[in-house]
Amino acid sequence: ELVNIARRVARETGVDSTGLFAKALHDIAKYETADDIRCWVLDIFDRLVQAIEMRDIRGNYSDITLKAIKYITENYNRNISLNDAAEYSGVSSTYLSRVFKEDTGKGFVEYLNSFRIEKAKILIQSGDIVIKEIYSDLGFNNYNYFFKVFKEYVGMTPNEYEESLKINA
Repeated sequence: ELVNIARRVARETGVDSTGLFAKALHDIAKYETADDIRCWVLDIFDRLVQAIEMRDIRGNYSDITLKAIKYITENYNRNISLNDAAEYSGVSSTYLSRVFKEDTGKGFVEYLNSFRIEKAKILIQSGDIVIKEIYSDLGFNNYNYFFKVFKEYVGMTPNEYEESLKINA
């Protein structure tokens, strides 16, 4: 039922669901536990949200910026740099930096950190992961830097954010 909902949302938002679900439906047979299936469904919805976000920005950004954003969405959980995204996009890092800032209004690292923090908020909301473990799953090199960036973007620490979710629940 959840896959059907995801397909309907993809159809209604104009996202091509062929590539989105083909591999996922092929892989379903290898999952053995309820937790495996839960992760599989969450992955489908995560890819759907990414596809919708990419569709929404496609008309506003240059092809170079779109490639860099695609690189970020596929690799945010690794230690990536402007140089990596520039190489992926087929341009120099200086050129990518300028075009990216013109298109998005943010520098590459600012955009990357913002993307990572949004993912962190989702992980904290799910309650499935210990905050001390989140930073490495998001590509941050150390917890203190993650903590600092999270507070800068959200206005509170990850722990305060988690507590605010419990209070508002």
